[in-house]
Amino acid sequence: MTDNYDGQRLVTLAMIDKLHQVRDGSASKSFRENRAQFVEGEDFFSEDSGECLFTESGYVKIIWPFDDDLSWQVHRAFVNSYVRSRETAKEVQAAEQSPLDIILNAPPTFAPRSSITPRAERRLNRI
Repeated sequence: MTDNYDGQRLVTLAMIDKLHQVRDGSASKSFRENRAQFVEGEDFFSEDSGECLFTESGYVKIIWPFDDDLSWQVHRAFVNSYVRSRETAKEVQAAEQSPLDIILNAPPTFAPRSSITPRAERRLNRI
């Protein structure tokens, strides 16, 4: 990939074909057939010349139907990264909870009846 737009690494369709050693036009076909799933400015940028430059997210979408070893490695890394990021987000969210949040969100716990003193039981009965 090449850095050439706002610090983002971008590739062309021809670069994708060459990298994955697929028939010329394979990446272009994938893009045309799934065009509705791509967001301009997020997955790709159109050049004045008509050529499209694809971001990493666009690249992953382009190669999704490919079945070569490199595509499977990329898919595996992409999925693993996604799963790890979700796990990390859960850990961060749990760490950010205040002690009061933990108490308020904890399931209710009740003392066994035998551990309640007679005085506490009278108070409970008045409620």
